[in-house]
Amino acid sequence: MKNKTLKLLSILFSIMLASSCSSDDEGSEMVAELITDEDWYLESFGDFVLGDCDKQSIYNFTMNEGLVIDAYGYDGEFNCNFIGNNNLSWELLSDTEFIITEDGEDLMCIIITLTEDEFVFDVGEDSFRYVLDKNPGDG
Repeated sequence: MKNKTLKLLSILFSIMLASSCSSDDEGSEMVAELITDEDWYLESFGDFVLGDCDKQSIYNFTMNEGLVIDAYGYDGEFNCNFIGNNNLSWELLSDTEFIITEDGEDLMCIIITLTEDEFVFDVGEDSFRYVLDKNPGDG
């Protein structure tokens, strides 16, 4: 009788452990889908004041952990121009954390808000805040 009880308890514990892991996996999958679903546009970062041209900068997170940033900015005559792109990588660590790797340096990111329309995260030790949305130009 004692062996049956121990066996039953270990089976129940295994089931509970497996179901809690799958729940975490499902949450992370949902977060990854929201991040990679469509292009994000820069709304703000840090305390910088951005114009509509800067806000056309695109952040494209891909499911294969690529991140392409197409940056836009004003030239000396205040014309809006594409100023270049940056190819980075990223890795989702949990529902609330991911890493961006740039030139071999890992930048820890903390997700503050993630909805279909807004993605807010802090980058690095100084918690430099990025706000991305789905609207190019004024958000």
